[in-house]
Amino acid sequence: MKNLPIFLGITAILVQVCFPPVAKAQSVAEQRICRQGGRYVVFAQHPLSQGAWGRGGLDGNRPNSPVGDRLNVEIAHEQIFFCNNGRVVDNIGFGPTGRFKYPEEAIRTGQESSGGRVDNFVPIDSERYDPEIVKIVLAGGTAVLPDRCEFRTPNDGIYGGVVNNCQGWTARVKEEYWRKMFIGTWEARFQCGPGKYIMRYYLRGDTLIQTVIQNGGDNCLPNGHTSAIGSIPRNISKGSTFNATIYLGTGSQTRSGTIRIIDANTFEFEGTVLRRVK
Repeated sequence: MKNLPIFLGITAILVQVCFPPVAKAQSVAEQRICRQGGRYVVFAQHPLSQGAWGRGGLDGNRPNSPVGDRLNVEIAHEQIFFCNNGRVVDNIGFGPTGRFKYPEEAIRTGQESSGGRVDNFVPIDSERYDPEIVKIVLAGGTAVLPDRCEFRTPNDGIYGGVVNNCQGWTARVKEEYWRKMFIGTWEARFQCGPGKYIMRYYLRGDTLIQTVIQNGGDNCLPNGHTSAIGSIPRNISKGSTFNATIYLGTGSQTRSGTIRIIDANTFEFEGTVLRRVK
């Protein structure tokens, strides 16, 4: 009997090795929302009424309604989902009670306790929004909605159906994403040499700051080189191109440059493509 604890411990180890836990299968909601691998954020919609999306009803594909999408008046609810290798690990949306999330059970079963469906969401685009940037935007709600206030939810404004609804709220999150997407670590190969550069960017107010943290072994830019790249415009999005004044070294020399946003994790700076380091 003295050896029983040792025997049980060895048995437990053997069980884990020989019979590892089986990963839970994706729920229907996760299959529809998290269609790609890796960590990223999805903005997804589902219809609010039977037939709202045509003959397909609640199971139909998201209709192409550019006017409704631009005005945020589609007959749909829009939610933000955080995906990790095919699983929904978090979510957040905006409704009459302020910010809310679907519980894990609703994502698993595809149905809320109230009976509403969660298994019919459709991504609004194929972008892989960076989770950390989305979290930064969500944490700074006053910057997203500076002209609205409510004692209960001071950062999000008063829910008003058409005036300030879930679609308008997520639209403002996306708008702020494109301004803050530069924050983080990026990889680039400059034209003056074959080496790979690792750059770090951050915002000081509206000014984008660039620092070299690993140069490519050439003479393009030394490690530790820091320069400011002018102000980020208020209204930018995917595909936007804008001019920036690049302050070299201590700022005694400047030159003009152009930045073009390629997608949620890629931008072009004076002919050099920079990709986010995950």
